[in-house]
Amino acid sequence: MTNKKKHPWKICPASSFYVKGHYKMINGKKRYWAAHCRESRNKKEILNFDEILEISKRFKNEKLNMPKSYDFNVKDNLGSKFDLLIAGWLQYWTDIFGNNSNITVDFVKVLIMTESSFQKNANAKIPNSTYWAIGLMQITDYTFKLIHENSKELKDHAFSINREDLYDPNVNISVGIRWLFRKREIAKYFLKKEPSPLELAEEYKGIRNDKSVKAQKQRRIFIENLKKYENSKKSK
Repeated sequence: MTNKKKHPWKICPASSFYVKGHYKMINGKKRYWAAHCRESRNKKEILNFDEILEISKRFKNEKLNMPKSYDFNVKDNLGSKFDLLIAGWLQYWTDIFGNNSNITVDFVKVLIMTESSFQKNANAKIPNSTYWAIGLMQITDYTFKLIHENSKELKDHAFSINREDLYDPNVNISVGIRWLFRKREIAKYFLKKEPSPLELAEEYKGIRNDKSVKAQKQRRIFIENLKKYENSKKSK
C-alpha cells in the first residue's frame, strides 16, 4: 500500500524519522542533543518507538470515535483499558488510508479480545513454526519483519522498532492497525470486494482458506465476541 500523505499529528516530515533529545559523549565531554528529525535512508515515512509515544500524547485532546466501554468479562476488567489507543491509532491510520472499510474501533476492539483477551504481555508460539505472536494484537515475528522499514512489503508508512517494543500496548496497537490495513488490501484483492468483518478477521488471523478444526474455532470465537459486543451496545 503506497500513500505519501503525511498525517498532521506526525512530528517529522515525510521520508524522515524522529530522534528524541539525548546526551552523547563527544571528545570525552557529555553533550545534549535536542530532539530532531533525521532523514530516512530508504525515503519511507517511518514511525519509531519515540515518535509513536509522542503522537499518542495528542489522543486525549482529540475528538475521537471511541469504542463502547465494554470489558467482555475478562480478567482484571481490562476490556476498556486500551480504548483511547484503539481510537487514536485507528483515526491516525484511517486519515492516511481512508475510511471506506470495515476497520472500525468496534472491530479492532473485538479483534484484540479474540487475539489476546487484552493481555499486553501475551506471548504464543505459532504451531509448526519458529515464530511467536506478541502482545495485544498478537504481532508475529514474521509480521514484525514485514512491517520493518527495510522490508519491501510496506511501500510506505513502515516502522523502525525493536521486537521488545511490541509488548508496549501503544506500539502494538499502532503496528497492528497499520498491518490490518495491509491485510484488508490483500483480502480485497482476493475476494474482489470489500471484506466483511469476519473475512477481515480471517485474513488478519491467517485463516482465510483454512478449514481446519482450529480455524473453525477461531471463526466461532470471533463471531461470538462480535455478537456479544454488538448486543452490549444495543442494551445501552
